[in-house]
Amino acid sequence: MKDFCTYYDSSNEYFCPFRLGIKISDSSAEKQAQITSNLEVIKEDDLEYLSNNLILYLNGEKLDELRISAELKGIVNKDLQISGSGKGKSKRDAVNDAKKRHDKLVNIFLDIR
Repeated sequence: MKDFCTYYDSSNEYFCPFRLGIKISDSSAEKQAQITSNLEVIKEDDLEYLSNNLILYLNGEKLDELRISAELKGIVNKDLQISGSGKGKSKRDAVNDAKKRHDKLVNIFLDIR
């Protein structure tokens, strides 16, 4: 497997990215497009996000909060990509953190289904 981890001197940490693909229903995609069409686009570190985050709840408990790419503003899209990263003082710690975060999101989406 190719090593995608990056070391940043400024934070003295490694960051390892991950991606997770999910499919949503037609009605959910329409609703997502309608809701996001009214949100503002904000810039942060040369990336553009929507002004509100996606907050995941299960049984009234907040499980996670995700940024939404500005590319999704007002777009009907049933195939979504969720990306994130793990971090750690060593490459191994960053990889383990990325796996933990990835697995947490997988479990959240399996529970929501």
